[in-house]
Amino acid sequence: MTGVAILSGTAGTAGDAFAGRLADEGFDLAVLGPSPQAGTAAVERARRSGRRAQTVTVRMREAGSVQQAVDHVDQHLGPPAVLLHVVEATLSDPLCEVQDWDEYVGGLLREAFLISRAVLDPMIRQGRGRIVTVADVLGRPGRSENAAVRTGLEGFTRTLALEADPFGITANLVVAGPGIGAQAAAEILPPVPGPPSPGGRAEMSAELAAIVGFLAGDAAAHVSGQVIHVAATAGH
Repeated sequence: MTGVAILSGTAGTAGDAFAGRLADEGFDLAVLGPSPQAGTAAVERARRSGRRAQTVTVRMREAGSVQQAVDHVDQHLGPPAVLLHVVEATLSDPLCEVQDWDEYVGGLLREAFLISRAVLDPMIRQGRGRIVTVADVLGRPGRSENAAVRTGLEGFTRTLALEADPFGITANLVVAGPGIGAQAAAEILPPVPGPPSPGGRAEMSAELAAIVGFLAGDAAAHVSGQVIHVAATAGH
């Protein structure tokens, strides 16, 4: 599968790795971010692979802005065949108010819903599409709101996969974080004191990019509704 890929929700090392992998797989790239500068490095990485690439400014929690961004991609690069949306649930500071919790968890889930909904029409027109969500939960263990985001994305992905399947569109979730046993323990035991380790995210970028490349390709045409865990080691 080739065509246009949309990358949203990330910047930095992971974004560059994802952009490079998608470009190497033959995709032109649109990087959605809060400013034109947010996706510059990812765009430059894609262009070095000979692909067309551009940044598109978007306010991810506003439905109209998200739709306008996808329409811009459709008109200027072509209809998106792949959506790669990264949800960075890496909060380490405590949330003291119910409103803070609602805004944090609900905001991240809203972003995933809005961008996934916006790409469905152009994908349906093509009769194909790949929606891949990466949930980055490499923050401090024991954060109940991070677990809520991950669980919400799992349910959303499975529902989206069922609804999109008749149109040749797949939806999958990649969870980057502690091993499944460690995740379960972290949701029961108190968090470990001290700041979260910063190294895990960058070290996992290449592995995550390889999985994304597979899920975006033709070999994954019948892989949908799956949750793939990429476990950080104890050293992360």
